[in-house]
Amino acid sequence: MSLLPDEMEGLDEVEVTPPGAPARAWGSPAVVVTCGVTMPADFNEASPCEEINGVGWFVRPDEFGDNEADLDMTTIGFSPAVRLQVPGEHRPPAGALVTVSDAIKVSLEQTSTCA
Repeated sequence: MSLLPDEMEGLDEVEVTPPGAPARAWGSPAVVVTCGVTMPADFNEASPCEEINGVGWFVRPDEFGDNEADLDMTTIGFSPAVRLQVPGEHRPPAGALVTVSDAIKVSLEQTSTCA
């Protein structure tokens, strides 16, 4: 979390609850990064994987295809898993995905690749 910037996509950092949680957030509604999450229940080996700067992300196709939908993205193949939540108001999330992916690559263990 310490590798993430104090500002994300022009949004200032906001406090997370509870304090000390393995998460950071920016803006309102907040873009949120959380470390140590479980994979979504609907994720399986046939799920799509979007690769950003060498980091695989599970994004539900209905969210990915709707440019106004909130996005709930979870890393694939990194331990621990990381979730990036982007409200529809802050789409597209390209800059946030690159920033978070770069931090993940240098700080977390890669256990598999995006298939």
